[in-house]
Amino acid sequence: MFERFTQASREAVIAAQRFASQTLSREVREEHLMLGLLDGDDATSALVLDEIGVTAQARAALVDDLMNLSRRAGIGTADAEALRDIGIDVDEVLGRMEELTDPPTPGIHPARRGPFGRRKMRKEPGRRHVPFSTGTKRTLERTLREALDLRDNHIDTEHMLLALLSRGGVVAEALGEHGVTYVEVRRAIATRNPSG
Repeated sequence: MFERFTQASREAVIAAQRFASQTLSREVREEHLMLGLLDGDDATSALVLDEIGVTAQARAALVDDLMNLSRRAGIGTADAEALRDIGIDVDEVLGRMEELTDPPTPGIHPARRGPFGRRKMRKEPGRRHVPFSTGTKRTLERTLREALDLRDNHIDTEHMLLALLSRGGVVAEALGEHGVTYVEVRRAIATRNPSG
């Protein structure tokens, strides 16, 4: 399947692996894949987001939302709010765990620290292999179905975007909060490629 990936889609997957490694995640999750898509300005998915009205400011807010998802190990806003309703503040719990496991280091701002007090960014990115989560594997498999459905012979970043939106979950929720839906993306792709 990976032989069908365009250069931009391969770069998005590599960027997702880099984001997972830099944030010390145990696996490459779907939020990392979306961060990888947002990392490439010249990717087709970026053009599609432009066409449906996602501004640079909205993209920056989306990146922040996705980084928070990564910090919370994929716990979405709705789940965090449900936990808060029963008296559990996920962000507070994570903050306390970070304080207990690794006291603040002078010169490292607390906002630049990852889960359990470790630095968010590794000094040597890419050194550590990070496996794909089951959800990410399913999303990547779904990209092929999206490409075939659009009668494309290649897998590009817009197919990844559609796959992320079609599967639901926390990434689709975060995208939806910024006005990005499966229907809107599919419509923008059809406008760009009338044969699809």
